Amino acid sequence: MKLPSKAPVMIVGKGILFPKALLPFHVSQPRYRRMVRDALESDRMIVVAMRRGNNRSRERTERVAGLGVIRACVRREGGAYDLFLEGVARVEILRAARYRPYRVAAIRPAPTERGRRSLIQELCREAIRIASARLEALSEQAVPERRIDPLVPVPLPPEEAVEVFRGLLSHLEEEGESEQIADLLSATLLDDPAAQQEILATPHLVRRFHRLISYLRHSTGLESFI
Repeated sequence: MKLPSKAPVMIVGKGILFPKALLPFHVSQPRYRRMVRDALESDRMIVVAMRRGNNRSRERTERVAGLGVIRACVRREGGAYDLFLEGVARVEILRAARYRPYRVAAIRPAPTERGRRSLIQELCREAIRIASARLEALSEQAVPERRIDPLVPVPLPPEEAVEVFRGLLSHLEEEGESEQIADLLSATLLDDPAAQQEILATPHLVRRFHRLISYLRHSTGLESFI
């Protein structure tokens, strides 16, 4: 897929978009409703960038963000949108091309730096091992009932969801897709947006795995095994 040199930017306080991941949004602000409408009429691509700091008037963004494509979209009564963005690539935000009616920025791909293959494979296996413990804990948690929304798929029972997730990890590991495994685990198992943003912005895959493993150990209570 050819990436654009410019794209509209949705600035968020949380909700990090990793490559290959799906992220749901409810879009109600007028400027972002306009952004979605325009994107649907063009290449359907939007950058999701984390806000830097707490100053909402200036809305500075992190330098590395996620470029996504709208995969599903429903317009609600009153003009709001519910949509799914699928991550396409990490991108660097270079400069603003315009600010109104919404921000559009010049972007470029943020490449991944790869290290020694044997080390990456070792780190990948360690991340999957710790993630399995995290998945076991999640599968034992009760899932609250919720209203069925036509946009959002009905979730699998926890045990089945864990098996599906493990099967996906096993397939990706067999295919040697270590970078995608790091992104998948970061997108699904990390609860802290700041931690997710740090991993998204880490260019070197070895360091990315080290940070992911550290956060997974912390969230799973395995710090004593470090």
